[in-house]
Amino acid sequence: MNATRNRTQRTVPLILPIPEEADNAVMKRADDALYQAKKLGRNRVEGEPDIN
Repeated sequence: MNATRNRTQRTVPLILPIPEEADNAVMKRADDALYQAKKLGRNRVEGEPDIN
């Protein structure tokens, strides 16, 4: 018997909210980070650029 392994892959955005930032702005940045990570490929971690 040949067993196959089911693998689940996930892309998860990770951002830090900025003090006093509106909820919809946080969600927009998280959404942007998610799609950027998906665009660049699998098995990777993408960070958000510094916001100084």
